[in-house]
Amino acid sequence: MALDISVRFSNVRREANRNVAGSVKLEVSALGNTYQIDGRDFNFPEGGEQQIYDQDFGPVKVTASVYERPAGQCCIRGHVHVSTPIGGGIGKDLDENCTPIPT
Repeated sequence: MALDISVRFSNVRREANRNVAGSVKLEVSALGNTYQIDGRDFNFPEGGEQQIYDQDFGPVKVTASVYERPAGQCCIRGHVHVSTPIGGGIGKDLDENCTPIPT
């Protein structure tokens, strides 16, 4: 069973106070279905991290955080689990997805 996860960052920027801000949206494809996961806004201190997901979206459970990598990039890490109707399911850690933070 394949589990594909698409990550889209938008409006990523460095705020005047040096925080990293923007939004991220996930799309999960598994078991012949595609699930649009609610987009989330984030705003965290330079060099920091912010948890943005720890929630069930129907059969899809997402736990994830965004963080700043030293190379001036905003990245996401976490885990996605899709439940099956007969119990169990499939899970996958998010690949390290990053986007540059414009200066």
